Amino acid sequence: ARAEEAKAEKEKAALAAAKAENEKLKLENEGLAEKRALAADERAKADAEAKKAADLKAAKELELKAAKEVADGERAKAQASADELAKAEATKAIREAETLKLKVSMAELAAEKQRYEELNAELLEYQKELDERERALRPEKTIADLSWLPDEDTEVDENGRAHPKKKVKPLPENDATLPKETRALAKADRMRAQADDILKNDARTRAIAPLEKLYVAAVKEGRTVDAEYYRTVLKSMYPDWEYKAPEPSTNP
Repeated sequence: ARAEEAKAEKEKAALAAAKAENEKLKLENEGLAEKRALAADERAKADAEAKKAADLKAAKELELKAAKEVADGERAKAQASADELAKAEATKAIREAETLKLKVSMAELAAEKQRYEELNAELLEYQKELDERERALRPEKTIADLSWLPDEDTEVDENGRAHPKKKVKPLPENDATLPKETRALAKADRMRAQADDILKNDARTRAIAPLEKLYVAAVKEGRTVDAEYYRTVLKSMYPDWEYKAPEPSTNP
């Protein structure tokens, strides 16, 4: 009986020890689970912070990229404006030089024309003097014999027939009855008007030529919309514009 009792006590003690061990393991497992949960929370927080930092970095990079694109665009606009200004200034300088050259040429032309008129007047005076000497030296000649000799009111055509000269109204600058200052002013006004006409024609030609070239190309290529656009632009600039095809060259 004592042996059975001792065995029972031993089993009871073993069972109590097993329960205690189970409780200990249970507590340890609960501690590990809590630690795992805390570790998981920490990892989640760290991942969230990392994602937030990555998102902020990406947003900053996009912002910097957009700012760079805007700055590049502004620089390109500024450069284009500078190029246009330089081109305009160069064109202005060229036009001023051409205008000055044209004015000088016009002045030279006017001077040559004036010189021609003066020489022609001198020639007429010499001719009159020769006629008078001829009449004085050969009084036997009748007026009819000398009628072929032209005077300031007569001219001889290519067939040798004399007829009255067409009356040409003298220029104010050549009118001896006017004061010198008035004649000089009239001459300056005439030269200025001639230069203005030449400049206007030159400006019109320079404005029309490139557009007319585009118009002709569009017509040849069958681009009717483009051709009509160029025609409308040309008409808006010069209402009297009409395209005139160049005359065929006669050179071999």
